[in-house]
Amino acid sequence: GVNDIDVVVLMEVIEHMPLGHLDLVTARVLSAGAGCIRPRVCVVTTPNADYNKKIDAAAAAAAAGTADASFSVGAGSSHFSHSSSAPPRLRHPDHKYELTEREF
Repeated sequence: GVNDIDVVVLMEVIEHMPLGHLDLVTARVLSAGAGCIRPRVCVVTTPNADYNKKIDAAAAAAAAGTADASFSVGAGSSHFSHSSSAPPRLRHPDHKYELTEREF
């Protein structure tokens, strides 16, 4: 049954959901109510928005031909490029948000 679950992993999931739905996930996974999973461990990962500037720098270096071969991103992608006056773009068009380390 649902009470026999040891681990639940939500890897790169929450950023695809509207913020208002996070409470629903928490309630269904972590609460003690009937029908809730209540695993012993719940691992949640999400892209770190603070890291996006590193991806931007790597993409710019790749476009300029100065990229370190040990770290590569889609060099031709405009998905990661943004000006300092514009809000940063999200890593994937389906992301509703990306949290910073502090927000997470």
